[in-house]
Amino acid sequence: MKFRNIIIVVFIMLLSTTYYSCSKLNSINGNGHVLTEERSLVNFDQINNEGQFNVYITYDTIYQAIVEAETNLIPYIRTIVNGNTLRIDSRENLRPGMPINIYIKTPDVKYIELSGSGTIVCDSVYGDNVGATISGSGSIEASLYGALADLDISGSGNMILDVESQMTYCKISGSGDMYVAGYSPEGNFNISGSGNINSFEFYQDKLDAKISGSGNMYVNVADFLTAKISGSGSVFYIGDPSIDVSITGSGSVIKE
Repeated sequence: MKFRNIIIVVFIMLLSTTYYSCSKLNSINGNGHVLTEERSLVNFDQINNEGQFNVYITYDTIYQAIVEAETNLIPYIRTIVNGNTLRIDSRENLRPGMPINIYIKTPDVKYIELSGSGTIVCDSVYGDNVGATISGSGSIEASLYGALADLDISGSGNMILDVESQMTYCKISGSGDMYVAGYSPEGNFNISGSGNINSFEFYQDKLDAKISGSGNMYVNVADFLTAKISGSGSVFYIGDPSIDVSITGSGSVIKE
Protein backbone atom coordinates (compact mmCIF):
# COMPACT_ATOMS: atom_id res chain seq x y z
CA MET A 1 0.00 0.00 0.00
CA LYS A 2 2.82 2.38 0.95
CA PHE A 3 4.68 1.48 -2.27
CA ARG A 4 1.55 2.23 -4.30
CA ASN A 5 1.23 5.66 -2.70
CA ILE A 6 4.86 6.42 -3.54
CA ILE A 7 4.22 5.46 -7.18
CA ILE A 8 1.20 7.80 -7.32
CA VAL A 9 3.17 10.72 -5.85
CA VAL A 10 6.05 10.19 -8.31
CA PHE A 11 3.57 10.02 -11.21
CA ILE A 12 1.94 13.31 -10.18
CA MET A 13 5.35 14.99 -9.88
CA LEU A 14 6.32 13.78 -13.35
CA LEU A 15 3.06 15.11 -14.79
CA SER A 16 3.63 18.51 -13.14
CA THR A 17 7.20 18.70 -14.44
CA THR A 18 6.09 17.72 -17.94
CA TYR A 19 3.30 20.32 -17.93
CA TYR A 20 5.69 23.07 -16.77
CA SER A 21 8.26 22.09 -19.41
CA CYS A 22 5.64 22.03 -22.16
CA SER A 23 4.33 25.43 -21.06
CA LYS A 24 7.83 26.89 -21.36
CA LEU A 25 8.39 25.21 -24.73
CA ASN A 26 5.06 26.49 -26.08
CA SER A 27 5.71 30.08 -25.00
CA ILE A 28 7.30 32.68 -27.27
CA ASN A 29 10.15 34.74 -25.84
CA GLY A 30 10.62 38.33 -26.93
CA ASN A 31 13.70 39.08 -29.04
CA GLY A 32 14.48 42.44 -27.40
CA HIS A 33 13.89 44.51 -30.56
CA VAL A 34 10.92 46.87 -30.08
CA LEU A 35 8.93 48.39 -32.95
CA THR A 36 5.44 49.85 -33.43
CA GLU A 37 2.70 48.73 -35.78
CA GLU A 38 -0.37 50.82 -36.68
CA ARG A 39 -3.66 49.01 -37.20
CA SER A 40 -6.91 50.47 -38.51
CA LEU A 41 -10.04 49.35 -36.69
CA VAL A 42 -13.78 49.40 -37.32
CA ASN A 43 -16.23 51.12 -34.98
CA PHE A 44 -16.48 50.06 -31.33
CA ASP A 45 -17.47 51.65 -28.00
CA GLN A 46 -16.24 48.99 -25.54
CA ILE A 47 -12.70 47.76 -24.86
CA ASN A 48 -11.57 44.54 -23.15
CA ASN A 49 -7.90 44.03 -22.28
CA GLU A 50 -7.60 40.26 -21.86
CA GLY A 51 -3.83 40.04 -21.55
CA GLN A 52 -0.70 41.40 -19.91
CA PHE A 53 -0.70 44.55 -22.04
CA ASN A 54 -0.56 48.19 -21.00
CA VAL A 55 -3.46 49.81 -22.86
CA TYR A 56 -3.66 53.61 -23.21
CA ILE A 57 -6.92 55.02 -24.57
CA THR A 58 -7.18 58.55 -26.00
CA TYR A 59 -9.92 60.37 -27.91
CA ASP A 60 -9.45 60.98 -31.63
CA THR A 61 -11.49 61.13 -34.81
CA ILE A 62 -10.33 57.69 -35.94
CA TYR A 63 -10.43 54.10 -34.68
CA GLN A 64 -6.86 52.88 -34.47
CA ALA A 65 -4.53 50.64 -32.46
CA ILE A 66 -0.78 51.23 -32.25
CA VAL A 67 1.02 48.15 -30.95
CA GLU A 68 4.45 48.70 -29.39
CA ALA A 69 6.20 45.41 -28.68
CA GLU A 70 9.12 43.19 -29.57
CA THR A 71 9.06 42.47 -33.28
CA ASN A 72 8.60 38.70 -33.05
CA LEU A 73 5.64 39.10 -30.64
CA ILE A 74 3.65 41.67 -32.64
CA PRO A 75 2.07 39.10 -35.03
CA TYR A 76 0.64 37.21 -32.05
CA ILE A 77 -1.05 40.24 -30.45
CA ARG A 78 -4.67 40.49 -31.55
CA THR A 79 -6.79 43.65 -31.70
CA ILE A 80 -10.11 42.37 -32.98
CA VAL A 81 -13.49 44.12 -32.98
CA ASN A 82 -16.30 41.69 -32.16
CA GLY A 83 -19.69 43.39 -32.29
CA ASN A 84 -19.13 46.71 -30.54
CA THR A 85 -16.21 45.44 -28.39
CA LEU A 86 -12.51 45.75 -29.14
CA ARG A 87 -10.84 42.64 -27.71
CA ILE A 88 -7.10 42.78 -27.06
CA ASP A 89 -5.47 39.40 -26.48
CA SER A 90 -2.77 37.06 -27.80
CA ARG A 91 -2.86 33.85 -29.84
CA GLU A 92 0.03 32.28 -27.92
CA ASN A 93 1.63 32.37 -24.47
CA LEU A 94 3.98 35.37 -24.77
CA ARG A 95 7.05 35.93 -22.60
CA PRO A 96 8.08 39.52 -23.38
CA GLY A 97 11.38 40.96 -22.27
CA MET A 98 10.01 44.49 -22.69
CA PRO A 99 6.58 45.95 -21.80
CA ILE A 100 3.88 45.57 -24.43
CA ASN A 101 2.12 48.92 -24.88
CA ILE A 102 -1.01 49.34 -26.96
CA TYR A 103 -2.28 52.84 -27.78
CA ILE A 104 -5.95 53.01 -28.74
CA LYS A 105 -7.43 55.99 -30.57
CA THR A 106 -11.21 56.25 -30.63
CA PRO A 107 -13.97 58.88 -30.82
CA ASP A 108 -16.26 56.81 -28.62
CA VAL A 109 -15.73 54.59 -25.57
CA LYS A 110 -18.42 53.85 -22.98
CA TYR A 111 -17.15 50.73 -21.23
CA ILE A 112 -13.71 49.37 -20.33
CA GLU A 113 -12.91 45.91 -19.00
CA LEU A 114 -9.73 44.30 -17.73
CA SER A 115 -9.80 40.52 -17.55
CA GLY A 116 -6.04 40.02 -17.67
CA SER A 117 -2.99 41.11 -15.70
CA GLY A 118 -2.26 44.28 -17.64
CA THR A 119 -3.39 47.88 -17.21
CA ILE A 120 -5.86 50.30 -18.77
CA VAL A 121 -5.36 54.06 -18.66
CA CYS A 122 -8.17 56.10 -20.21
CA ASP A 123 -8.59 59.87 -20.57
CA SER A 124 -12.38 59.86 -20.51
CA VAL A 125 -15.26 57.42 -20.76
CA TYR A 126 -18.38 59.26 -21.99
CA GLY A 127 -21.99 58.15 -22.46
CA ASP A 128 -25.44 57.83 -20.93
CA ASN A 129 -24.36 54.58 -19.28
CA VAL A 130 -20.65 54.12 -18.63
CA GLY A 131 -18.73 51.41 -16.84
CA ALA A 132 -15.45 49.85 -15.76
CA THR A 133 -14.91 46.20 -14.77
CA ILE A 134 -11.95 44.21 -13.46
CA SER A 135 -12.09 40.43 -13.34
CA GLY A 136 -8.32 40.02 -13.51
CA SER A 137 -5.30 41.12 -11.51
CA GLY A 138 -4.33 44.31 -13.32
CA SER A 139 -5.35 47.93 -12.76
CA ILE A 140 -7.60 50.56 -14.34
CA GLU A 141 -7.10 54.32 -14.13
CA ALA A 142 -9.80 56.38 -15.83
CA SER A 143 -12.29 59.26 -15.76
CA LEU A 144 -15.96 58.42 -16.34
CA TYR A 145 -18.78 60.83 -17.21
CA GLY A 146 -22.38 59.72 -17.68
CA ALA A 147 -25.91 59.59 -16.33
CA LEU A 148 -25.16 56.18 -14.80
CA ALA A 149 -21.76 54.74 -13.86
CA ASP A 150 -21.35 51.02 -13.13
CA LEU A 151 -18.06 50.00 -11.47
CA ASP A 152 -17.30 46.36 -10.68
CA ILE A 153 -14.31 44.43 -9.29
CA SER A 154 -14.56 40.64 -9.14
CA GLY A 155 -10.82 39.99 -9.31
CA SER A 156 -7.74 41.15 -7.41
CA GLY A 157 -7.01 44.24 -9.49
CA ASN A 158 -7.43 47.86 -8.39
CA MET A 159 -9.31 50.84 -9.83
CA ILE A 160 -8.41 54.52 -9.56
CA LEU A 161 -11.33 56.52 -10.94
CA ASP A 162 -12.68 60.04 -11.28
CA VAL A 163 -16.46 59.86 -11.73
CA GLU A 164 -19.16 62.42 -12.54
CA SER A 165 -22.60 60.81 -12.82
CA GLN A 166 -26.19 61.08 -11.65
CA MET A 167 -26.18 57.53 -10.25
CA THR A 168 -23.13 55.45 -9.36
CA TYR A 169 -23.00 51.72 -8.65
CA CYS A 170 -19.85 50.32 -7.02
CA LYS A 171 -19.56 46.57 -6.48
CA ILE A 172 -16.68 44.50 -5.11
CA SER A 173 -16.93 40.72 -4.95
CA GLY A 174 -13.19 40.13 -5.15
CA SER A 175 -10.09 41.27 -3.27
CA GLY A 176 -9.25 44.35 -5.32
CA ASP A 177 -9.62 47.91 -4.04
CA MET A 178 -11.54 50.79 -5.59
CA TYR A 179 -10.45 54.43 -5.27
CA VAL A 180 -13.13 56.89 -6.40
CA ALA A 181 -13.18 60.70 -6.54
CA GLY A 182 -15.71 63.11 -8.03
CA TYR A 183 -19.44 63.66 -7.49
CA SER A 184 -22.72 61.78 -7.80
CA PRO A 185 -26.07 62.80 -6.27
CA GLU A 186 -26.90 59.16 -5.56
CA GLY A 187 -24.89 55.98 -5.05
CA ASN A 188 -25.31 52.28 -4.42
CA PHE A 189 -22.25 50.51 -2.96
CA ASN A 190 -22.02 46.76 -2.36
CA ILE A 191 -19.12 44.72 -0.96
CA SER A 192 -19.36 40.93 -0.78
CA GLY A 193 -15.61 40.33 -1.00
CA SER A 194 -12.51 41.50 0.87
CA GLY A 195 -11.71 44.57 -1.20
CA ASN A 196 -12.28 48.15 -0.02
CA ILE A 197 -14.12 51.12 -1.51
CA ASN A 198 -12.12 54.27 -0.79
CA SER A 199 -14.28 57.28 -1.63
CA PHE A 200 -13.75 60.06 0.92
CA GLU A 201 -13.14 62.34 -2.10
CA PHE A 202 -16.30 61.17 -3.87
CA TYR A 203 -19.11 63.52 -2.81
CA GLN A 204 -22.61 62.06 -2.65
CA ASP A 205 -25.95 63.37 -1.44
CA LYS A 206 -27.48 59.95 -0.88
CA LEU A 207 -25.89 56.51 -0.50
CA ASP A 208 -27.24 52.99 -0.06
CA ALA A 209 -24.37 50.86 1.34
CA LYS A 210 -24.37 47.07 1.81
CA ILE A 211 -21.56 44.90 3.17
CA SER A 212 -21.77 41.11 3.36
CA GLY A 213 -18.03 40.53 3.11
CA SER A 214 -14.93 41.65 5.00
CA GLY A 215 -14.11 44.74 2.98
CA ASN A 216 -14.59 48.29 4.28
CA MET A 217 -16.19 51.40 2.79
CA TYR A 218 -14.87 54.92 3.27
CA VAL A 219 -17.57 57.30 2.08
CA ASN A 220 -18.51 60.98 1.98
CA VAL A 221 -22.27 61.58 2.23
CA ALA A 222 -24.12 64.86 2.72
CA ASP A 223 -27.81 64.04 3.25
CA PHE A 224 -28.87 60.37 3.59
CA LEU A 225 -26.85 57.23 4.38
CA THR A 226 -28.48 53.80 4.52
CA ALA A 227 -26.11 51.07 5.71
CA LYS A 228 -26.85 47.35 5.90
CA ILE A 229 -24.05 45.17 7.27
CA SER A 230 -24.22 41.38 7.48
CA GLY A 231 -20.48 40.77 7.22
CA SER A 232 -17.36 41.83 9.11
CA GLY A 233 -16.62 44.95 7.09
CA SER A 234 -17.44 48.46 8.31
CA VAL A 235 -18.65 51.75 6.86
CA PHE A 236 -16.54 54.78 7.75
CA TYR A 237 -18.17 58.05 6.75
CA ILE A 238 -17.58 61.78 6.71
CA GLY A 239 -20.33 64.39 6.38
CA ASP A 240 -23.50 64.88 8.43
CA PRO A 241 -26.14 62.70 6.80
CA SER A 242 -29.26 61.23 8.33
CA ILE A 243 -28.48 57.57 9.01
CA ASP A 244 -30.51 54.37 8.75
CA VAL A 245 -28.44 51.42 9.98
CA SER A 246 -29.09 47.66 10.06
CA ILE A 247 -26.31 45.43 11.43
CA THR A 248 -26.50 41.64 11.74
CA GLY A 249 -22.79 41.00 11.28
CA SER A 250 -19.69 42.09 13.21
CA GLY A 251 -19.07 45.27 11.22
CA SER A 252 -19.83 48.83 12.32
CA VAL A 253 -20.85 52.24 11.01
CA ILE A 254 -18.33 54.83 12.20
CA LYS A 255 -18.24 58.60 11.75
CA GLU A 256 -14.75 59.88 11.05
